[in-house]
Amino acid sequence: MKRLLARPEVALFVLVLVPYAFFYQAGGWNQNSRFDLVRAIVEQRTFEIDSFTCANPHAADVPGHLNTGDVSCRGPNGRCQVASEPGERTYCDKAPGVSFLAVPAYAVAYLVSGRGPEPPGPGYLAGSSHLVTIWAAGVPAAVAVAMVFLLLGTLGVGMRTQVAVSLAYGLGTLTFPYATLLYGNSVAAALLVIAFALLVRARMGDTSTGPARLSCIGFLLSFSIVVEYSALLGVVPLLAYAAWFVRPLPRLGWLVLGMAPPGLLLAAYDWAAFGGPLTLSYEYSVFGYRQQAFFGLGLPAWEAMRGITFGAFRGLFFGAPWLLLAIPGGAWWVRRGGARAEMGVCAAVVLLFFWLNSSLADWQGGWGMGPRFLVPAIPFMAIAAAGLGPRSVEARRPRLRMLGWAASAGAVGYSAFMMLAGTAVKPEVPLTVPEPFSQFLLPLFYTGELAVNTQSIDAGEAVMGQRYAYNLGQTIGLDSLASLLPLLALMAAAGVWLWWTLRPDASSGTAR
Repeated sequence: MKRLLARPEVALFVLVLVPYAFFYQAGGWNQNSRFDLVRAIVEQRTFEIDSFTCANPHAADVPGHLNTGDVSCRGPNGRCQVASEPGERTYCDKAPGVSFLAVPAYAVAYLVSGRGPEPPGPGYLAGSSHLVTIWAAGVPAAVAVAMVFLLLGTLGVGMRTQVAVSLAYGLGTLTFPYATLLYGNSVAAALLVIAFALLVRARMGDTSTGPARLSCIGFLLSFSIVVEYSALLGVVPLLAYAAWFVRPLPRLGWLVLGMAPPGLLLAAYDWAAFGGPLTLSYEYSVFGYRQQAFFGLGLPAWEAMRGITFGAFRGLFFGAPWLLLAIPGGAWWVRRGGARAEMGVCAAVVLLFFWLNSSLADWQGGWGMGPRFLVPAIPFMAIAAAGLGPRSVEARRPRLRMLGWAASAGAVGYSAFMMLAGTAVKPEVPLTVPEPFSQFLLPLFYTGELAVNTQSIDAGEAVMGQRYAYNLGQTIGLDSLASLLPLLALMAAAGVWLWWTLRPDASSGTAR
């Protein structure tokens, strides 16, 4: 146990999981639809969510009232708008992977609570959905931060740069707010980067390419698609990377074998819910999605590209400008050599997701504070950005190192503050707000108006004056910005722990 506690990746995991678990964002169409599926699986052993879309007893009497609009409706005559005729059923219209991940956590909560036939109360639903979100979204994202740290060490990055980039990725990007939401974006990102880290460590000789490891990598890659269908864009470059170095080539069969269980799980779900193993939920979405090519992949639009990069509405670099360091950082990796293949993978993943997002008709991604469709590409941008601080630069070019740290520290600090403000107030900013940060998030944050979401996990209509979101500081009676003091204290304690693990004598007297 002592050796485990002396590992910096463990301290990093805890350090970022604390803020991920601190905030509960309550309800919204996306998370309500996924949570309805979780409840249907655990409570009724079915994929049909009809009983839970009207889970609020006060709303159930209203015809057609749903706690989410993100549903698929299937009946004898095909797609329907509302399950009102015999044989018509309602399903979650999202990829089911996050809901599948959440099932064990909810099953435990359901059994411990001893739920009976009576309608669940709001306290139980809020507590159980918070637990589910921590388990299914927060924990994978925190593991990904630890794996980025290990991956950078394998690539020869200095310890301080490892820590700085890992924390910047976990707390200074959209990973932070989406790790507090029951969405699939940050989970898909986590699965992809964990698989990438395992592959890089195998290629660099830190680990083997044995059957168990390759099967695990294949499982992660395949399950990322079950979590978010568009993750296939990240899986393809990673598979190409594996095929490039794994020898003998037939050993890749173990990777393919590992991909089979998640694929079969998705096929079984699609068959049971939508009538065919290759029929995805979007086919029966009430929005009638008919997407070109691969989930909307087509010609990029200039307006979308500008909007998802530097625009104040959904610009990735507007809220996290430090990610721009991925460009010079990636160039430095290539110049140094030794990690060119890895940078090729990072560039391919990033470009593919930018291509996808800029060609979507709904490129803005609904309610949000940034381009959520780009979240799976963010860890690969962070890895590239770390190229500005490899050991060769730190050892041979100290002035360049200091200049790089000075130039990036402000950008990282700004990004972390913006992500904290958005997460603390409400990550799901309405589409009607042209500039989420300046017109909504920051004004509320400065005045101490935190956790302002008025939609619960089981109600479709916002209740005037009723807030369902909270942070853990508010649950112990703290108001306004003071409610964040427990978070700062916990993170400071975890930071001290992390600092201790980085001492030369922290682990068997071995210098780090």
